[in-house]
Amino acid sequence: MKILYVEDNADYARRIQRKLAEHVQPIYTVIAGSLSEAQSILGNKPDFDLVMIGLNPPDCSGLNLLSEIRTKGFPVAVIVLTGRGEEGSALTALKQGADDYFIKSDETITQLVTLLEDTLKKSRAKSRKPGRNGR
Repeated sequence: MKILYVEDNADYARRIQRKLAEHVQPIYTVIAGSLSEAQSILGNKPDFDLVMIGLNPPDCSGLNLLSEIRTKGFPVAVIVLTGRGEEGSALTALKQGADDYFIKSDETITQLVTLLEDTLKKSRAKSRKPGRNGR
């Protein structure tokens, strides 16, 4: 599984990266600390299975990246990560094309592994359906 993780909190991003490596094999996680870095990494042909987007990168809203991914038709699953109290933003992200959302906390990191696997399976099943433009 190859993941792009957009997160401005470097310590939290590394904790997630380590936890994923403990539970998912093989896995390759690239961390982008800003929206512009994520856009540069994605380019025009992303080589990722899944993108995890924090809603508040320092240079823009994570919803902007979600919109760009969906507008360009990139064949990747997208999970939006939110903090407690941002559930309304998570629902907005779902309406804008996110595959799922996850409320960040140290207590729930292990649940993220299950969510990633389930979301990726659903995304791959959707991409096999006719008329999905590669998704």
